[in-house]
Amino acid sequence: MTDRSTRRLAALAAVTALTCAGGCQVSDYSAEFRAAAGDELQNGVMALLTGLVDGAFAVLEPGDSTDTP
Repeated sequence: MTDRSTRRLAALAAVTALTCAGGCQVSDYSAEFRAAAGDELQNGVMALLTGLVDGAFAVLEPGDSTDTP
């Protein structure tokens, strides 16, 4: 690697480390958010997964089709 790309890589690593160090702390706000939003997030994920499963069965199940005469 060149000297310039080495410096860029070092700067990227430093920014990533600082971001993780700042974001990895457990604060009262993050705990409060998780407590308040946990049920809603779980319901949203379950709705997405249910939709994916229902869609897969709709594609795979033979049924009445308007395309066949």
